[in-house]
Amino acid sequence: MNIISKDFELKFEITEQCNSNCSFCHQGYGKVNSKLKMTKETFVYWLDWAEANMIKSIRLTGGEPTLLDEFIDFCRLAKNKGFYVTVNSNGLIKKSVLDEIALVIDEIKISLPTFNNKELEKITGNKNIVPRKMETISALKKSNVKISILTALLDSDLNYLSPFISFLTSNPEVIWSTLRLESTTYDHKPYNISKFSSLVENYIELKKKHPDIINPIGLSTPFCAIGNKLLGSYIFLGRRKSCGPFSSLTVTPNGSLISCYSCRNTINNTKDLADVYKDKEVLKLTQAEHLPKECQICEFLYECMGGCRNEYGLVENSNYKIDYLAKINTK
Repeated sequence: MNIISKDFELKFEITEQCNSNCSFCHQGYGKVNSKLKMTKETFVYWLDWAEANMIKSIRLTGGEPTLLDEFIDFCRLAKNKGFYVTVNSNGLIKKSVLDEIALVIDEIKISLPTFNNKELEKITGNKNIVPRKMETISALKKSNVKISILTALLDSDLNYLSPFISFLTSNPEVIWSTLRLESTTYDHKPYNISKFSSLVENYIELKKKHPDIINPIGLSTPFCAIGNKLLGSYIFLGRRKSCGPFSSLTVTPNGSLISCYSCRNTINNTKDLADVYKDKEVLKLTQAEHLPKECQICEFLYECMGGCRNEYGLVENSNYKIDYLAKINTK
């Protein structure tokens, strides 16, 4: 399989430690208070592997990656090798790290599910969250770091998104990426199907009003989730564009290579990138034969690839499994 995106990334989960306990988080590291972290030797090994395989972009994630003592050193190592360095963060960054981060990264993606501080305190288990995230964004705006806000869509009534429109209108340099909620061990189906349809209908209307601000919903929703697959291709990013192993691969804190955050079986064939895409775990996620017949004959198969393959959110379809949001014959 060829890498189809010039933005293909190798992602590094450099720590499972997190200073938030977000109720919607698909990793849930804040809930278990994990301290697992990546060693410098592991980071350098996979950095060299990425370079040898002509991967140009890496992303540091977690947990909250900025909590790792070696975070700045890891970023600097990657920058010195010429990588484009992106960081996923909750935005609750220590001042000592914030003072240096702009010198060693190219882009930061900050999670912000709502501008309602009281609601966000309830969601994350932290205090005074919105002002703290805004302080981080304000500080980084003074640099050349590209800033994105990541918003998991929590409610079908999208009126709560109005402050985002106002903020982004006033800050056009900030990019907004909205995401579906992912299935987790504790919530296999985070969306009620009818409410999800309502959410998407409202989102489409919002996108019509603000086409320069509103982007397609990320994290791989099947195009048929709203019945009209053509409309689905307009409002959702398909799995080929937005999910591993099509657009990225991920290294866990213990040094295992996996397909994506949510499909975590170890890839054993890692000699080179060509070898990776022959591995049985990767083939299960990239070959159409593992999808229901309806998907295999769909005109949007190439882009959609059946939606998310997170095992917790899959439902039965004959002898196959499919994303629970797909509107095909499931049971």
